[in-house]
Amino acid sequence: MAPASGFVELRLDYSATNASAIGDPINSDLFTAGGLTWRVNCYPRGDKADNNGDYISLYLELISKSKNIKAIFDAFMVDEHGNPSDGSNRLVQVYPPAGYPAWGWPRFVKRSNLSSVFVVDGKVRIMCVVVVLRDDDGDGDGNRVPLPSPGVTDGPLDGGLLP
Repeated sequence: MAPASGFVELRLDYSATNASAIGDPINSDLFTAGGLTWRVNCYPRGDKADNNGDYISLYLELISKSKNIKAIFDAFMVDEHGNPSDGSNRLVQVYPPAGYPAWGWPRFVKRSNLSSVFVVDGKVRIMCVVVVLRDDDGDGDGNRVPLPSPGVTDGPLDGGLLP
C-alpha cells in the first residue's frame, strides 16, 4: 500500500519573486501521497490582481486522473532555525474541487511579513504536506478514517524532512 502522506518543500528566491508578475506561478516538483500524484502551485505575488501583489498564493492540485479524493493539505513557512511558523494553514477538501483545478489560499502569507524571519540566505521555504483520507477500517462502508499526519515537533523540523 502506498504511503497516505507526502510532502514537498518549496524554496523561493525572494529577490527573484519581486520581479514576478501577479499570476505567474512557480510549480513544485510532482510528489505522491496516497498513491496519487500532486503538485503545489505557488504564486509569489498572488494569483489575482486584486491582492496588489502583496500576498503569496498557494494551491494544491491533484495531477492524477482520480475523483472524489478527500485530502488534508497543510502548509507552513520555515524560519531561519528550521522551525515551522506559528500559523500553519490546513484545508480538508475533496479533489479535484468542483469547477477548479486546484484549491488553497489566495492570501497564504503577506509578503511584507516574510523578510524579518522567513528570508534566509535570500530564500523563502514553504513546507507542504498532503494526507489522503481513505476507508481504512476495513468494513467497506466508505467511512473515511483519517490517517495520522506527519508530526511537527515543538523544536526544529526533524525526521529527515529537511536538510
